[in-house]
Amino acid sequence: MKLEFLCFTFLIYLATVAIAQRTPAPLPASKNSFIVIAHRGNHVRVPENTIESIEEAIKCGADYIETDLRTTKDGYLVILHDASVDRITNGKGYVKDLTLKEIQQLTINKTYHIPEFKDVLNACNHRINIYLDFKDADVTETYRQSKNAAIEKNIVVYLHAPSQYEKWK
Repeated sequence: MKLEFLCFTFLIYLATVAIAQRTPAPLPASKNSFIVIAHRGNHVRVPENTIESIEEAIKCGADYIETDLRTTKDGYLVILHDASVDRITNGKGYVKDLTLKEIQQLTINKTYHIPEFKDVLNACNHRINIYLDFKDADVTETYRQSKNAAIEKNIVVYLHAPSQYEKWK
């Protein structure tokens, strides 16, 4: 029931974003007549925003994974909902203050890791669409990586601030 409510909420969000655009772009194709979005992947079985949670969402037949994007101190794009690593990992600090090497040394539940965006793109690779919650990252690098993975047309981006809209045009 909770997953259904989250999916319904994201569907309304998706529709609102599409309607608000001047010239709505078509949404990526979906498998289901009712769009199913796995929030932070299938975080019921494995920790959120991990490659494993994406694999679980694919197994469940979701149309999209919702994931969050941030930038490390040295400019790498990583997937994490919170601004800090404190809640979900064995480490402390803000993503923006940690290098990729420091992030890679952290563990989630002693087994899982915070993935780079490029690894998420590879995991999704036309198997599932991406609903990208654009938290704090570089637009140019995000688009470059998406285009290099040939998956840019399978991504819907959610923006948080009016200043982000101009950058994404």
